[in-house]
Amino acid sequence: MIEGLIPTEKFIKALSAYKKRFLSVGKNAVTDLDLGKPVTPVAKLWSDGHILTSSIFKENSKATTRGGEYVMFESNVKKRLNHRIQSIPHWFVGKVLFYFDLYAVVEVMKAHRTASHSNNIPLVQPFRDSELKKFAVVDVADIVSVVGSLQKTDLVNRRIESSNWFYIISPSTAFDENMASYSGQLGDLL
Repeated sequence: MIEGLIPTEKFIKALSAYKKRFLSVGKNAVTDLDLGKPVTPVAKLWSDGHILTSSIFKENSKATTRGGEYVMFESNVKKRLNHRIQSIPHWFVGKVLFYFDLYAVVEVMKAHRTASHSNNIPLVQPFRDSELKKFAVVDVADIVSVVGSLQKTDLVNRRIESSNWFYIISPSTAFDENMASYSGQLGDLL
């Protein structure tokens, strides 16, 4: 267990999946993870003029009312376009558990899509507490923005009910493009 946040075998699986995505090799390829040096989790990271925080920081500082540990990040996904396989960046949202070197270990949301009334508004669905969570290792350079979330509500039989989907908002990034065709699928990271 690394800092009580992620089981070691899940961390190794996520790191291996990142290396395979980065090297553009198949999911069954064997990669050298260089686990000889220790992984030192870091609570905060300075990147592009922003302080990025993590779950470790929130737990250690008792800063439960502040956000900052949720990020939107991009990861290249191989798609067939014009009869050729190309790497296309897709967006994902997750909670940063910790940073190490220039990487982030992220608990990824279960599903990603856009709002039915606008393709510019990202929506995510987190895993329930009873579900098995998925993790990813991402390069800090692939983090697009620190984000927040607003719970979606639905009108059912003239009553407002809470949904298990959340709208994603960003203090520094305007979602002014059609994000529907670039929403990530969890299987693309694993």
